[in-house]
Amino acid sequence: MGLNDARWKALVMQEGAVSKGGGAPGGSYGIGKNAILNVSDLQTVFYSTRLVEGRRGLVTKFQGKATLTGHSDPNGSDDDLQHIGFYNRQGAGPIMGKDIPEFFQLVATGTGVFIMGFNPHSSDWVAQVATAVIENFFYAIHRQTLIVRVVPDEGRPVKIDHQTIDYLFSRLKPINRNAVHYYRAIRDLPEEDVEVTRRFRKLGSLRAYIVFAEGSPRRIAHINRNGMLITDSREQKVNPLAPRGRSLWPDYVGVIVPDSDAGDLWLRRMENPSHDSLSSGQLRSEEDRREADRRMKTARRVLRDIIDHKAEIGSYGEASNIDELAGILPDQDDTDGDRVLKTQVIETRITSSNVVEVAGDANDEGGGEGDDRGAGSGGGRNGTAEGRGAGADGSRPVRRRDTRVLLRRVRYIPLSSREAIVAFNPISDPPREVRLSLMPAGTDLDLRRARPVAITEAATIGEHEEPLPVSGGTIVFTPDSDDRMTVRVTADGNLDRQAFRLR
Repeated sequence: MGLNDARWKALVMQEGAVSKGGGAPGGSYGIGKNAILNVSDLQTVFYSTRLVEGRRGLVTKFQGKATLTGHSDPNGSDDDLQHIGFYNRQGAGPIMGKDIPEFFQLVATGTGVFIMGFNPHSSDWVAQVATAVIENFFYAIHRQTLIVRVVPDEGRPVKIDHQTIDYLFSRLKPINRNAVHYYRAIRDLPEEDVEVTRRFRKLGSLRAYIVFAEGSPRRIAHINRNGMLITDSREQKVNPLAPRGRSLWPDYVGVIVPDSDAGDLWLRRMENPSHDSLSSGQLRSEEDRREADRRMKTARRVLRDIIDHKAEIGSYGEASNIDELAGILPDQDDTDGDRVLKTQVIETRITSSNVVEVAGDANDEGGGEGDDRGAGSGGGRNGTAEGRGAGADGSRPVRRRDTRVLLRRVRYIPLSSREAIVAFNPISDPPREVRLSLMPAGTDLDLRRARPVAITEAATIGEHEEPLPVSGGTIVFTPDSDDRMTVRVTADGNLDRQAFRLR
């Protein structure tokens, strides 16, 4: 594409300037344009552009640029002379039209870059360039938005497009050997099997290509809207949208791509200058960083649930839930081979049958007034309202049904310092309202001073996933049945290395 005046100045004249159009421009810092100087022994390049501009018609421009070492003024002043020199027309500005040397004149609309003193530092530079292209731009090539030709002075030129990329992957040896797995995932997955997440604020939706195949690298690659690989790291600090692999997931490979230009632009603000990682630390304000971390954490959880569903990890019943157990097993992706399994203890009020009672609202039966203690003279145990005697005012005492909702086979599994899974079977019939909060427990804890850890978010996981209402740090809901429920909770207190009981 030919460059107008603003883009020409940004490319040739200005340092660290960006002037790009389109919905999702590729760079953010304006320093990638200097990469070509790394293969110039003379640190010199020439630019030539040809375009058609409205009333001006055909416009051609040419200019050279050299980056040297800064040095002091040889005339003795205290000034340091700038390290950049330009090849211009007399009086400054680019050389125009017919004054451009014939060798640098373009015959078609576009922009050419000519590297002086080209030194690729390798005799096999054509293969190296082709390798870098296919392992970083395979998505754009497959989508037919990018075609690259590498033309050496001697030897055969290499054309890289959607028809030749398969052959090149089999012939070349990419440094990032996982790139071929990512390419095959987007090539082979039918469009109807591509997962599209719900929309997240600012981030928008994500398109997720998830494929299970033996020998896959168990990684997820983030691709931007221009079709460039940003990162496929397992480290969430540089690849924050990629969920950590679960131990019981089959071998998998994934590619995620923002589904909107706005979402891509928002993510691009978090790219580092090398465009090979994402981090909220690139944002200036603390508020923006916190919001970005929240959005990406939510998206990561949704992507993890998508993979759970596709891997069919979510069968519930009398057998132990695989997803529950996976939370306390070490991930294969963990680099710390000495990771210790974490187990938690849940105190129950009916320990012999592994049942937890969860208090519900009392329901009066019969008439009259009274309270739980009752005032009757009958044989109620410990003076409770089970007594059948008359009340102090002569009225019949109130009989109360047992209103405790019983939870069977309760399991609490920490996922992190703020997330945990709570699984249980409600066994009240008919179903009653359940109110769940997390109360720290343990023999070394002063229960008189213990305060519940407030739950901030909760959602069921499994075949039917939906958020659960949270009020005052407590989950409040009525189960549809006595089927086993698995709930992911997020709390505002520390959940790690603690025992809890449901209250």
